[in-house]
Amino acid sequence: MKLVKGIILLALVSIYGCGTAFIRNKEAREDAAKMQAALDAQAEVLSTLYATAETVPVDAIKVDDDAADDPAIWYNRKQSSESKIYGSNKTAGIHTYDLTGKELQFVTCGRINNVDIRQNVDLGNGPVDIIVGSNRTGNLLTMFLIDDEGLIVESSRTDLSLGKRFEPYGFCMYVGKNNTLYAFVNAKTGQIDQYKIGQMSNGDFTGQKVRTLKLNTQVEGMVADDAQRTLYVGEEENAIFRFGAEPTDSTTPILLAESTALNSKVEYDIEGLTLLTSKYLIASIQGSFSYAIFDLDADSYVTSFKIKSNVVDGVEETDGIDINILPMGAQYPRGIMVVQDGFNTNDNGDLENQNFKIIDLVELYKLLNFPAD
Repeated sequence: MKLVKGIILLALVSIYGCGTAFIRNKEAREDAAKMQAALDAQAEVLSTLYATAETVPVDAIKVDDDAADDPAIWYNRKQSSESKIYGSNKTAGIHTYDLTGKELQFVTCGRINNVDIRQNVDLGNGPVDIIVGSNRTGNLLTMFLIDDEGLIVESSRTDLSLGKRFEPYGFCMYVGKNNTLYAFVNAKTGQIDQYKIGQMSNGDFTGQKVRTLKLNTQVEGMVADDAQRTLYVGEEENAIFRFGAEPTDSTTPILLAESTALNSKVEYDIEGLTLLTSKYLIASIQGSFSYAIFDLDADSYVTSFKIKSNVVDGVEETDGIDINILPMGAQYPRGIMVVQDGFNTNDNGDLENQNFKIIDLVELYKLLNFPAD
């Protein structure tokens, strides 16, 4: 049955490439049958991890609003235990949390869908830390400096217009040759634009479009490997693809092996992407409330895991994910993974506003039998 499903979906992608309208699958929050199917698929995933902490719920009008989306992790080079987590709120802006999940700041800046950061990049005026988000209020990339404590400098805001016809969706950054900073932003149409980011003498950021990439159907999750100069893109109901990340590289996508529905552990939608060093790519799989791990050296699928209730509640229907492998104090000696939780519940099992869960990376290393030294 799964093989038939995969063939049908791949055929749909091929048909869409010839001009037929693409129809997106319903998500679990939209359909009770889809919700039960995702729970059934999750039950087939054998490996389990547990979150050690969670952020306070994001601001939302209604408890079932799909508001939280994408996290990013800032590393405090002076005091690692004071590192920060950012979380996009696609109704209003960006939250900043400490490693206990306490909210420290909320910046109201529009309908921010995905966020990413880069640290210690020189854009022309000396090294800076920068956070950027895809902003669907006005079709923008919204950019801020990050201060020495990991807080967003609101006065540094710069908005880069993407044009009236380009509604931004997924987003990531990339530091390429000569320490040049780039931003990748995509739209639901499958278009991915690459911008070169700079900074003027007055501190305002600049952006110059240098390349356009294209996949056939809806995309969102992206992550760039600065060391390997590679961009990974999730086509939500098809597969994961890689591109060379430099603006002069080929625009032809390369399929990541075993990332289609022919792999029974890939239940659409494919959402957030992140890297565990340059060796492993991790994708959040909404169709099974799980996370698929791919070995990039071997170009193969490794395993999947789910996040269940323990100290805090488990995780379902994850959108964005992020990993930072640097040590963050005694509690997280090998770094952390942060995932968005689509169905956040309190100790009584009652639904609350969405939030982000924090996972000790030591547990993921153990799952992979991967040396953490």
